[in-house]
Amino acid sequence: MSGTTKRLGGRGNGFCSTAALAGCFPGLDKLLRVTQPALPSSTPRKKLRGMGRVSRLATWATGRALEDAGLAGGVMHCFSETWEMARQALDLGFYISFSGIVTFKSAHELQTVARKMPIERMLIETDAPYLAPVPVRGKTNEPAFVRHIAEHLAKLRGLPLEDFAHATTDNFFRLFPRATR
Repeated sequence: MSGTTKRLGGRGNGFCSTAALAGCFPGLDKLLRVTQPALPSSTPRKKLRGMGRVSRLATWATGRALEDAGLAGGVMHCFSETWEMARQALDLGFYISFSGIVTFKSAHELQTVARKMPIERMLIETDAPYLAPVPVRGKTNEPAFVRHIAEHLAKLRGLPLEDFAHATTDNFFRLFPRATR
């Protein structure tokens, strides 16, 4: 790749030197050459051009940065990535926290991740005031809505709500041992 400054993504102001990025992350040039996924013919390609590349870059760079920094443990907040990224985070000792996004009809891949997750590493969150879950999507999110996320995930996993709630509550206190019940 050339060392010129290029714009990554759509209309955002994400300018960076590809040479500088490649120097920080060996193998980046290979990642950026990956072909774009096939899009439906009705997709406004001009508007979406480059977004898949930026998403792959962000996922790859995040995983690489976690590994390189030797970080272990913590929370992947408002998780909306792939099973590959979840597995990588789990291997590094992270908990995965799901927000209202997992309840959205279009979140098929994320719902698959939630089904595969070991329950002892799952957390739920509201991410208030954003990302209100179905059935209150579009409203300002609030902590009381976390129940909708728990209900959805319990159903996805075929568990009684009470069992799922106990598991995620226990996970919270394991992760934050100074918190009191």
